[in-house]
Amino acid sequence: MTHARDREPIFAVATGNSTTAVAIIRISGENILPLLAKIIPKRDQWQARHAYLLKLTDNDSHLDTCLALFFPAPHSYSGQEMLEIHCHGGNYIRHRLCELLQACGIRAAEAGELTKRAFLNGKIDLIHAEGIAQLINADTETQWRAAQQLTSGSLPQQLNTLRNELIKALSLLNAAIDFPDERETQVLQTKAVETAIITASDQIKCMLTSYQQGRIAAHGLRIALVGRPNAGKSSLLNLLLQQPRAIVSTIAGTTRDYLEENFLLDGRLFKLVDTAGLHDTDDHIEQHGIKNTNAVITNCDLVCLLKAVDDPSPALELEATQVLRLTNKIDLATSTQRQRAQRQGLIISCQTGEGIEQFQRHLIKIFDHHIAPLKSQNSTISCERHYLALQRSISALQLALQELRQHNRAECIAFELQVAVRELADIVGNVSNDEVLAEIFGKFCLGK
Repeated sequence: MTHARDREPIFAVATGNSTTAVAIIRISGENILPLLAKIIPKRDQWQARHAYLLKLTDNDSHLDTCLALFFPAPHSYSGQEMLEIHCHGGNYIRHRLCELLQACGIRAAEAGELTKRAFLNGKIDLIHAEGIAQLINADTETQWRAAQQLTSGSLPQQLNTLRNELIKALSLLNAAIDFPDERETQVLQTKAVETAIITASDQIKCMLTSYQQGRIAAHGLRIALVGRPNAGKSSLLNLLLQQPRAIVSTIAGTTRDYLEENFLLDGRLFKLVDTAGLHDTDDHIEQHGIKNTNAVITNCDLVCLLKAVDDPSPALELEATQVLRLTNKIDLATSTQRQRAQRQGLIISCQTGEGIEQFQRHLIKIFDHHIAPLKSQNSTISCERHYLALQRSISALQLALQELRQHNRAECIAFELQVAVRELADIVGNVSNDEVLAEIFGKFCLGK
């Protein structure tokens, strides 16, 4: 649903607000060219996608010489009339041009507003829009690959195919409701509906199982650094980041709350979480930190469980999906302690750097194992919004199948199928909730 505000003329600096050789300012809206008459020389005709060398005017004075490209509606990124001005990227020129555009009645765009208009005008679907946001924010190849899957169109195609099959099943149910006395036809219709539900459920299950690798590829592998106090968790964090991010002290319990930082390793994104040490304590603040540590453990992809080589305490046992055991401070070990530690897992020294390269290679191997299916799958789920909608869809399908097999009340089955169809449609972009759209497009940069 479009509002009057979505048709207003807007502008956005696509190249950001830092000093650049060239600044690109994008203008979009209905009938924008007459509004620009005060600052751009009037032309009898604008040829589409043709670069014009123009002089920008500031109160009859020459402001800058620029390039301008015109994109007529609907053949533009936003689906509206668009003009791109390529001017020199100095702060004064850029700021002054923005002031002149506002004086012409063109307002500054909100974050993601150009892409939102592209969606509202049917240029792209919502999945494609989310893929654009991921492309802009991609720092690694795996993030780029996950974003490419969203912009490729394969996921909307698969979802629309599923949706159409369920709509066919709904039409059969409607026929059963309208003609309840045709028993032989109803038997055939029931089998067809059941087949459609089972087929759709199986495909959605496959898509849901792809979420873990898609999420890791797009947002990084989350690693919790866990252990008793003074095991070297903060030292390891600082060593991997190559900066003193966490306070390191010989005093036990220095880390009271968890600290999360991004870490790039050979083109792979990791999210390192330094946590409070696990031990028995009467200190209420430490108890709260330990509670947070346990919460982090349940919400991470990998736990790196550190133990100091000179710590006589028994090994911690954790309930986690994947645990990598590390023995730290190996530079202090006797030959017997070193041999014992090597049998238990990887050995490292945050003091000397021993074993760190082997540890990093191990992290790369774990990361690649998680995202291995990404290259072979056409439709991988990497957005939480998609994942939750698919969960709601398959829950409705399961209720529909249960109803069909136990009671076979066509009205009840049809209701659940309608829920499933609606959830699939919402992923692609059948969304009328302005708050949902604001949440999605608010994550974009101002120039997009």
